[in-house]
Amino acid sequence: MTRPQGLLVAFAVAVLAVGATAAYFIFQSISVVTIENRGATAVHLAVGTTRPGPFRWSGSLRPGGQVTRTARFSDNTIEVVCTDATGRYRSASGYVTSGMPQVVQVSVNGCAAISIDILF
Repeated sequence: MTRPQGLLVAFAVAVLAVGATAAYFIFQSISVVTIENRGATAVHLAVGTTRPGPFRWSGSLRPGGQVTRTARFSDNTIEVVCTDATGRYRSASGYVTSGMPQVVQVSVNGCAAISIDILF
């Protein structure tokens, strides 16, 4: 192998190593949060964590509505505050871990029936 070819191979290996390391750190801790209203009436939701963290979503969902967001979590519990015509309800459940990709599914079938599932 000539000197220019050797430098080209070394450069390609270095670029691949840097790219793989960057992808590992970027994608290792991105989680997906799916929030859906399975009920028959509109609800207003505030979804976040029990200790202040980098993820919080708030908004209204019509019946059958769904929102999907990405998040990075610190070690925390998911908390949902739901308001509808019957009142205001708060639910906290599950545990998210920092540095791990997870899928968090929040389902509301009327504010009295909030389901929080965390999948690894």
